Amino acid sequence: MERTNDGTSALPRLEAYLNLDTLLDLPGWSAAPAATASADAGEVAAALKAAGYTGVQCLDPERYMAAGLRGCILGRANTPEEIRELARSWSGRGLDCGTLHVGWGFESLQESAACARAVVESSEKY
Repeated sequence: MERTNDGTSALPRLEAYLNLDTLLDLPGWSAAPAATASADAGEVAAALKAAGYTGVQCLDPERYMAAGLRGCILGRANTPEEIRELARSWSGRGLDCGTLHVGWGFESLQESAACARAVVESSEKY
């Protein structure tokens, strides 16, 4: 696979991304911003930047990318067709990566192999 960096000549580095689900249902005493659907993405992004994060992982990363963070997306798929559709829908959105949960764990060997092939083929295509 050719794309193993961010496309620049910069040296490899560790980036800190936060899965925004960690900011849901926080206890009342928490000083962290709540990242609900109605939250102000700019306020959440400012707090995350101040805490040292460079990006987020969530279902709608564009909201936070527009506020200056980098973005990753996540999803789940149970069939090769669902894998291909997610990869296609994630492509071209300026995301750094996508995390894909594949299957329920009850797939046959043949179904698992077909899903694995779809992941590799989609990664190469998109």
